[in-house]
Amino acid sequence: MNEYENLIFLGNKISETYAILEKAKEKYNIFEILDLEKKESILHSKFIFNLINLKGKNPLNKLFLKTFIEIVLKEEYDPDEMYSVNKEYSTSKYGRLDFYIVKVKSNFGYVIEMKIDANDQENQLHRYESFLKEKHGEKYKLFYLTLDGKPATEKSITKDTTYQKISFEKEIHSWINNCLEKSQDLPMMRETLRQYLNSINKITNEVEEDEKMELKNLLLLGQNLRTAKKISEVIDDVKKEVENKFWIELREKIKQRLKIQDNLNSFNGEEIYYYDNGFYFYKQLPDNNQVLSYGLEEDNGKIYFFAGVEEKIDEEWNVITNNIIEQNLEMENKLYRICEEFHENSGYFFEYTNTVFDFNSDDFYILVEKESLDEKEALMENLTKDFEVKYSVIQELF
Repeated sequence: MNEYENLIFLGNKISETYAILEKAKEKYNIFEILDLEKKESILHSKFIFNLINLKGKNPLNKLFLKTFIEIVLKEEYDPDEMYSVNKEYSTSKYGRLDFYIVKVKSNFGYVIEMKIDANDQENQLHRYESFLKEKHGEKYKLFYLTLDGKPATEKSITKDTTYQKISFEKEIHSWINNCLEKSQDLPMMRETLRQYLNSINKITNEVEEDEKMELKNLLLLGQNLRTAKKISEVIDDVKKEVENKFWIELREKIKQRLKIQDNLNSFNGEEIYYYDNGFYFYKQLPDNNQVLSYGLEEDNGKIYFFAGVEEKIDEEWNVITNNIIEQNLEMENKLYRICEEFHENSGYFFEYTNTVFDFNSDDFYILVEKESLDEKEALMENLTKDFEVKYSVIQELF
């Protein structure tokens, strides 16, 4: 066993031990039992709002709002201010705001957009910033709250959109932990907060402190830290290779199941039917210089079906842009029947699949672990069924 294999073996032993201990604990988490842990509007929006709503029944709401502003928003709390806290605030033309907090006296506004499993909407953060500017001039801050602090997609912003990233993993976790410390004399609230904190740990894949300490100690032995760094340098490449293999297998499964004939054997002289985060098929259109390109692709962990018309001009294939598509109403209507949304930057129509799979979460490991083979097969089967629905529409229209 070389140093790499030995380090991975010992690390796995530590993780397996804590996994066994975790299962052995007497655990009762109402959020897990009701399958609410990733329910953005049903659980997280309502729960957080209940803690900071000054008009609610929470006896510690003022204290929790103070710490929310200090820990999550990283702002200084003003005891002389009048705070207005709103959830799912409806605006006339900018959309519905997840959280809208206002310092009434100084007319300073905060908007928080929360994303757990939902996808960004078109110009969403850009619209919210426009609302803030209209209401508060330059006295505002816009926040984007996700599990791990990832940035908003290009679909949601413009190059001028200003926002701050916050996460459940760091800011919300720290704040709930602080609320837990301050509620020791309120047993029901304390237990509810404890269960909610455990749910956050679960959905953000947070490592328990004792396990984290053992892994740290392991890395401090001999040259383990140097070895771990070398391993970490190839992790991204390995994940790309695994994902690429998945797309190749899924494309072949779909091709065989639906008996799809590839109309073009090459594209600009190269076979490029699949790539790191997706694959596609071509269907020749009546105009010999046009093909329908369609397939599956991953974006920020989520999977979507896409379709678009590519046209050959001066020996190069390019996606037909929106202004040209709009001139062909029949073609535009057909593409909208396949997919419900249009992405202006790429020129493709797209729609997220019914099958939910997050490549950026622990879901990913079922693609590589032998004991998860059945789960991987089930995933591929479900995606094949999703694809079949879209393919039947394509067959009808084209």
